[in-house]
Amino acid sequence: MGFAIFYSPPRESPPLLICGINPSNFDGRNAPLDGPNNRAMLSGRIPETNSYLNNGHLFGERLMALFDRDLIRSAVGMNVWHFQAVANADKAPKDLRRNCEERTLRLIRATRPAAVLALGMPLLKAMDVPVHPMPDTRAAKRAEFHGIPVFYLSHPTGAHTRHDATHDAPVVHAAIKRVL
Repeated sequence: MGFAIFYSPPRESPPLLICGINPSNFDGRNAPLDGPNNRAMLSGRIPETNSYLNNGHLFGERLMALFDRDLIRSAVGMNVWHFQAVANADKAPKDLRRNCEERTLRLIRATRPAAVLALGMPLLKAMDVPVHPMPDTRAAKRAEFHGIPVFYLSHPTGAHTRHDATHDAPVVHAAIKRVL
């Protein structure tokens, strides 16, 4: 177990910053946590490649199914909570979660993306900004953080959220494309 802040090489002004909840298992759903992808991604080093495209983990596969490959390739990826947890990350100590949230918000401001895709509610809660439902969706929302448009999509791998994500993704994808 370890931590991962970025899922791709970070850079200034990317078209999209994708922010999930926390690192899960980079080696597959039921793989041991000491596998090679986990060791590489959770080492604390900045990744050299976009893990959404290259590691074959479930989250990356779902992103590729919901959004076009070029958009994912050009994105910077990260999580609001940087510690690995395969379940119940929201049960981690509050100080740990809050520290990660504060760092994530600073990194979003520093990278200045054209848009943010929030996959899961923890980022929107940490931003503490007004949130508005998106028309023609079940759960998608839109917000703004320091002048950056933020689009919320239900987490695409959650047992209770993936169906909403699949339904809402085309609307969110089109909205992201309009601001790029």
